[in-house]
Amino acid sequence: KSAKIRLGDKLMIPFKGTIGQSYVLRFRTYNAANALIATTSTTTSLTMTSSNNFLQLDIGSEALNQSAGATPITSAVSYYDVYFVNGGTETEAFRVYLICDNRYTPINLHFINAFGMFETAVFSKSSRLTMDIERKGYEQRDYSFGTSSVNYYDALNVYRESKINYGSKANLSYKLTMDYPTDVEYQWLSELITSPQVYMELDGSYYPVSIKENNFEFSKYQNNQLRAFEVNVDVNQTRYGRYRDWE
Repeated sequence: KSAKIRLGDKLMIPFKGTIGQSYVLRFRTYNAANALIATTSTTTSLTMTSSNNFLQLDIGSEALNQSAGATPITSAVSYYDVYFVNGGTETEAFRVYLICDNRYTPINLHFINAFGMFETAVFSKSSRLTMDIERKGYEQRDYSFGTSSVNYYDALNVYRESKINYGSKANLSYKLTMDYPTDVEYQWLSELITSPQVYMELDGSYYPVSIKENNFEFSKYQNNQLRAFEVNVDVNQTRYGRYRDWE
């Protein structure tokens, strides 16, 4: 029940409560010296009305600030704890650490878990983009017949092509890296690998992606020490190059 995200990022989590009960989110912000800055509550309550007892929530800093009608989570906050309050009782604390690593640009994957609710996996380390190209073309003779000669190039000394590429399409893939998950997080990440619906958040947009991995190791610190987690995803949108004009 903890996560590391940037200020302003979304953090999707499910919450299981009791049907008919109402809950308010309360969060406490702390600075780098672990000193309490403030305790804030959302202005509206959440009522459990669904038959499966779940609520879909975003507990990222921007969403909580909007729900509270103020801006208690700022760059001065090192981390904050989120509580679900029912009848004055605080339950289910979730800790969120705010990271500031300018070396890499984190990429978040929002995926459906085993209960049909969205969660967020933050890949805060290096990301690599690759592109597979498929070209379409045809072949022809590398010369043409003039009025009195066989021509291999034109008046501008451009040689005649024997192979003509007239179109291409590209499939994009990302290799994402997560910084040293715990044993419990490795258990949780198995749901990302098996998820049927995953979105990659990039520059404020959400791209549908497919997980490429077909094997997953439930890594443990006892066996592998600190071990980063890598995942490869295909962007589920084919990009097409410009078609060549016919001469």
